Amino acid sequence: MSRKTLRRWLPLLLFALALTASLAVAHAQGVTVASALRWLYVTLRDAPWLVLVLFTLRPPFVLPISWLVLLCGMLWGLLLGGACAVVGMLLSAASSYAAARFLLPPQSADGAASGKLGAWLARLRREGFMSVTLMRLMLLPFDLVNFAAAGLRVDFRSFLLATALGNTVATAIYASVGASIHVEAFLDSGHLPALREVLDTRQLLLTLAALAASLLLAHWFKRRNGSA
Repeated sequence: MSRKTLRRWLPLLLFALALTASLAVAHAQGVTVASALRWLYVTLRDAPWLVLVLFTLRPPFVLPISWLVLLCGMLWGLLLGGACAVVGMLLSAASSYAAARFLLPPQSADGAASGKLGAWLARLRREGFMSVTLMRLMLLPFDLVNFAAAGLRVDFRSFLLATALGNTVATAIYASVGASIHVEAFLDSGHLPALREVLDTRQLLLTLAALAASLLLAHWFKRRNGSA
């Protein structure tokens, strides 16, 4: 295994080892899975700052940001959970951008790529704010946009404002999906309850409709700007 590969997977490996050791100790002390999940749920629910720390430290661990956004909805509902998810999303974007800007050398969009990719990179360097906004609205991979903006030295304030404008609605929609899941119904019962007890079907359907609308809008932006 090369050093580069080892450095890439080392954080995830250490996390897996720590989790395995924690589970082994908990099992030895007679802690059940249900009680552990209940403790984790209550701990995170009562400590929003801890979830925001997870958002900030997420990039090196290759943890999809959508998981944390869903978690916010499950912990605190649509309003508070959505607000926390948006703040966490911005913190995660900022930390990812800062890390990439520190680690990556300045990149040039000239001659670096051809075709549509080259055109997008050139546009990102030339019109950072508008380009990042469009890329967020098009729902391009979250970290890919962060790294590209950092590598091309897009102004940080423009990057963060564009991220807020382009990603807030999608983040709130994903948080709403989490809010439609009643985690406490599962934790209180100790077994898998009926689906109607776990899911708020009405809210989930409304959320899925909003998600479909956002995906159609993202597809429209891709087609409109793909030929630009």
